Amino acid sequence: MTHKEFSKSVHHETLLRKSRVYMERAFNAKDSGDDEEFAIWASLSLELLGKSLLSKINPILIIDTKDPLSAIASIGIESENKIRTIGAREVYQRIQKIHPVFSHNFTLFCIEASEQRNSELHSGTFAFQKNSIEWEDKFFHAASRILSGFKYSVSNWLENPPLGDKISVKIENIRNTEIRVGKAEVEEKKGLWAKMNKNQKKEAKEKADDFYLSQFEKWIQNIGGTIHQDSENIYRRCPACKNEGFLVGTDPVKTILSRYESQSFLLSEVLEEYSAFAFFCPYCTLELEEDFVLEAAGIDSYYTHETTEERCLKTYPMGTQEEDHR
Repeated sequence: MTHKEFSKSVHHETLLRKSRVYMERAFNAKDSGDDEEFAIWASLSLELLGKSLLSKINPILIIDTKDPLSAIASIGIESENKIRTIGAREVYQRIQKIHPVFSHNFTLFCIEASEQRNSELHSGTFAFQKNSIEWEDKFFHAASRILSGFKYSVSNWLENPPLGDKISVKIENIRNTEIRVGKAEVEEKKGLWAKMNKNQKKEAKEKADDFYLSQFEKWIQNIGGTIHQDSENIYRRCPACKNEGFLVGTDPVKTILSRYESQSFLLSEVLEEYSAFAFFCPYCTLELEEDFVLEAAGIDSYYTHETTEERCLKTYPMGTQEEDHR
């Protein structure tokens, strides 16, 4: 069978153009004073923007593989069936896994926005009625994180430099506010730790030891992260109490540096790039989120780790092979 191109309907440029059209409709609604309609079009645009980023990596990332006919139609094989793509929740969850700067907080906001939209459109609830300026700020902040995957600014996306620049300033103000709050949190925990006596610090260290033994993995799961167990590089000195805290992020991005293959196994040298979105210290309970807040607090949130992966190739009758991961 000859190779077929993916359908234009799931091409990242097609999706990106449609997200721009929807944002134009959103701003038209806002100009007429309809904030609810603005939110509906904006949330639709955001989902398309997310799908565009995933499709840019590989269109198969947005195909609903549970529907085999969609997978067939998506690669250009003639079919009367419409291509089904994944839902909004899965879009944002996949972006979080693939694009580390799109942290758990952004994922939660985007999923909630899509659920509000569905409630607005498919029920008697006016889900966007109580939206505030804060919702709009979070929306553009989340959009900017997705756009960073294209290396685009908001201006590039909206194709309206004056409006894009205005929104970019708003996003920068949000970042600066979160940095100020993060720094204030560090200073508060530093002051509280300094006031603790010897026995109180001893008790805090015992609680930290217990945390690492019994609560560590659960805490990671609760904030939607993963921890890179194979590297000591996850540990960082706490800027408040100077004890040992740790980084939390998504799964590392892997790049194959070299491969050696024989008849019985496949050996790969792999570079893992890890970017964290949160820091926690179980001694003074300092908790910081977002990579730019960590950076402002003097915590390095990025590291690389080289490792070796081996796959055993089992030989079966008729000369077939199957990979067995080790």
